[in-house]
Amino acid sequence: MLTFLFVLITLTVPVLGSNSSQATATQSYDMEPELYMSTMEAAAPSPSVEVSPTAGICPQDNGKYRKIADATFLITCNKVIDRSWTDDTQETFAACIDACAKKPECQTVDYTPATKSCGYSKQNRRAELEPVGGAITHNARRATPPPPDEVKPKPIEDTTIKPDDKPKDDTCKPKPLPRPYTTTAKCPGDNGLVFTTSDGSTYKLLCSHHTDWVDTIGDRSTEPSWEACMEKCSKAPNCGSVDIGVVPKNAGNCVLFNKNTKESPKEDPECNTAVLVDPPPVEGIGAEDMPNVLCTTKCPYADGMSYASSYGETFRMDCYKRHGTKVIQATNANSFQDCMELCASMIPCHSVDYQERTKKCYLGSHHGKPTIDAVSFASAHSMGCAGACSSGACCGGNPDARKGVSVIPPEPDTSCNNQGLLYAIYTNINVPTSDLAGSKAWDAAFYKTQTPYAKGQTTAVGTVSDSIYENKPQVEDKIVVNHKGYLFAQQEGQYTFTAPVADDLLIIWVGPKAYSGWTRANANVDQVFQGWGDPDKEFKITLAAGSYTPIRIIWTNRIGPGSMAVKIVAPDGTVILDKDTKENPYFVTNGCKEGVAPGFAGWGGEP
Repeated sequence: MLTFLFVLITLTVPVLGSNSSQATATQSYDMEPELYMSTMEAAAPSPSVEVSPTAGICPQDNGKYRKIADATFLITCNKVIDRSWTDDTQETFAACIDACAKKPECQTVDYTPATKSCGYSKQNRRAELEPVGGAITHNARRATPPPPDEVKPKPIEDTTIKPDDKPKDDTCKPKPLPRPYTTTAKCPGDNGLVFTTSDGSTYKLLCSHHTDWVDTIGDRSTEPSWEACMEKCSKAPNCGSVDIGVVPKNAGNCVLFNKNTKESPKEDPECNTAVLVDPPPVEGIGAEDMPNVLCTTKCPYADGMSYASSYGETFRMDCYKRHGTKVIQATNANSFQDCMELCASMIPCHSVDYQERTKKCYLGSHHGKPTIDAVSFASAHSMGCAGACSSGACCGGNPDARKGVSVIPPEPDTSCNNQGLLYAIYTNINVPTSDLAGSKAWDAAFYKTQTPYAKGQTTAVGTVSDSIYENKPQVEDKIVVNHKGYLFAQQEGQYTFTAPVADDLLIIWVGPKAYSGWTRANANVDQVFQGWGDPDKEFKITLAAGSYTPIRIIWTNRIGPGSMAVKIVAPDGTVILDKDTKENPYFVTNGCKEGVAPGFAGWGGEP
């Protein structure tokens, strides 16, 4: 005979219409308490769930439900959502809740006892904000308490092995990935987790969020599920995120957004959002060594074969797989072959995951084969130098087989606190009387020997005269700002430097003369303000991938407020600097290794 053991959680619910101190109903459940939270709750404020028509006094009723006719409100003391669409005054918190219950559109209230202010909101959101100004304010929102008939007690499983039992073989069953992955896309339980589409693309799930309507791709469509909407995104070359409607008026509405959209998702109870992310690592994945075979890099034919890099390192290739281990660096590469070449050029790199659709190359230190199925990926791991091609005769004895490989180098070495450009601020003291003529005659070299009153390091270039990189100028209408450092070329080709309208003067030097010997006469760009219709001035220069090029940018202002901005565009059209750039990873003050991008002379003593 089997003995059953029940794990009980007691919920005390006052019986409506009875003496609340004596008349209670008790139910027992075998689930963890957090499973009873409403879909928006992260934790219960009290150990039991209590529903009462008299609840409405803080702090004693924190976490309780107030029952008014057909509506119930969850009470959260001393927290607010601060999203009122209208307000009035009510004598008590309970009266405020009851007033909301009578308004069909009202979902939430914030109540301040000191002023008796009752703020009504149409948004049903969990109260997480601290009251503004220190005033005690409480919140209540429409919420359904957990129904007691949802859960039934479960006995402990009998694990006694019976003679006729046969062991089950589940070795062929697919095993779901551990967190942060999920095989479903359900809110709120999967909020913040990562969902993998059929081609291996990974999306972070954000419940009750939407993306601002900019950079949409195509027309909206109606999809049967959030998963289907993400699958649609994975088939669109430039798709980076999706919105799916979740309320009756927009249920199933699927909108795709460009992967270059800079807007961050906003909270919205009517939508769910999924954002394309780099695949998170999966801990504990092992690997085995594989044999060495030569020599194609195109999937599916490269599966199980080897690639001998131009650096002498051999890689074992696996199609439709990825490693899932920690990524050293994520960058771009034009092909799977380029991705492996990039790995071979870096000593810590031993593995790559490459997605052809996005051209993303994930560099890792894993020594073994990949274990995660991903049909849009190709992966490779290092086999070392044993068996690599010798004397440059790679791939069937052709010494030119590796020529023309376009490897996109990584970002510059910033291990020595060198990211950004150096800047110095001076008072503009060598200005002739005439504004326009004064700007044309202004002597830049004069400031080589001047001592600045403020200096620092910035990862972006662009400012206004009343606050220069968080520095207050001594005289707002007499300013000189001198920037210097290096631009790291991530790719080979022609870079374009543009000076838009400058108020009052913007000068740019690119190349060795930016390091020393700079004057107005040898500047590459010299933009003098003559009016707001001034055309942009440009300078183009071809740079080698991985090179460091000295640059210098000087801006001056006089007579009233002013501003400046610079635009730099890479060969492939990527804007790597403009007025909206917050941080540019390709600027460095100097190199971290001897002989690479030597440091500039100090301010006040420049050649």
